Amino acid sequence: MSQDIKTILDALNDSNPHARIQALDTIGTMKPTNAIEIIIPYLSDENARVRVAAVWNLGDIKDVNAVPYIITAAKEDASEEVRGVAIAALENYHSHDILICLVEEVHREKLSRRPRQEVAKQLQNYNSELAVDALIILLEDEDVFVRDEAAQSLLKLNRSTLIEVWKKALKDVSDDVRNIAIQALSDLGYVELAVDELVVLLQNENIFVRDSVAEALLQLNRPRLMEVWEKALNDSSEDVRDIAVQAIADLEVLI
Repeated sequence: MSQDIKTILDALNDSNPHARIQALDTIGTMKPTNAIEIIIPYLSDENARVRVAAVWNLGDIKDVNAVPYIITAAKEDASEEVRGVAIAALENYHSHDILICLVEEVHREKLSRRPRQEVAKQLQNYNSELAVDALIILLEDEDVFVRDEAAQSLLKLNRSTLIEVWKKALKDVSDDVRNIAIQALSDLGYVELAVDELVVLLQNENIFVRDSVAEALLQLNRPRLMEVWEKALNDSSEDVRDIAVQAIADLEVLI
């Protein structure tokens, strides 16, 4: 046994939690072949911060054999902080078991933001209906930070069955969610199905939302939008005004 490893192992038995945390971080950095074996006992440490370090470093070593232990911590640890970090640590791996763990978290009673926020970020890695259905639920979360992550992940898994979901998201109080919904509908080629909702958003106070809406509406420019574009000529956004000028010119050619 090298002197360095012996020093680290000694520190893991230190009564000071900070010393144990530093030792676990060192193991995570060094990644010895027996790293999992060294770290596992500290998933049961009496100190939550030590357990956080243990589960985080199990993720950091990127050894698939660590996944079952991380999942157990995500499901069973008494600390919400540890559970949140455990779910975050799963981002370094992808498997069906992890997907099931993430989906189960969506249906668990919510006690804090981070577990659901981490789930919302990671579900984009799983192109399955299980992931899509879970993200739709998260898009209804009362926490805007969870909804923002859910919308971004759902955009990556975008499909035609989400039209009504995106139309509803156009009314979200979050500018990020609304912008993602606009992009999602545009990517699907279904802007026309949400024209009424988009026209309303063209009056939104957020300039970036109006810019996105104008660009989306320009894609399907129709004579019925002439009045909308004429009003947009007075928008405070130069981009919106420029798009309105282009849209009107295109319509005049058609008419």
